[in-house]
Amino acid sequence: MGTRAGGLPCCRCRASDSDGGPDLEAPPLPSGYTQRIWIQRAVHIEHVHTTIRTVLLHHERAGHPDSPLGAALRAVSVALVEVLPTVQELERLWAHREGTVGEWERAHMPRALREHLAALEGLISRMCQLAFGIIVDPDEPC
Repeated sequence: MGTRAGGLPCCRCRASDSDGGPDLEAPPLPSGYTQRIWIQRAVHIEHVHTTIRTVLLHHERAGHPDSPLGAALRAVSVALVEVLPTVQELERLWAHREGTVGEWERAHMPRALREHLAALEGLISRMCQLAFGIIVDPDEPC
């Protein structure tokens, strides 16, 4: 990313960041459910990783590979990448599921995995707060 003094992105980079990334969706909620289920939460982590990779690639091609935000995004990407094979296998299993959502989750989403996914969601949330503060700092003039 291009940065100004203090390591904040320049206006041109702020504009390119608002273009968004891939439009990815998690598996739809089964009927009768109103809140995200574990498979959706897992797939969301995969989508966040894909989006981070897309943003980093865009900025590397634009000649802005080094910035505080880029370093933070790379660090989060490393944390997310280890769970991707598990998520991909869960997606495959979900596509061929039998029984109720609860039965499937008990069979395929052990407590340790759920806790790991929740910790990654917390990391993603903190990264979003940091990115928001860097990209959309209303007190920083362009």
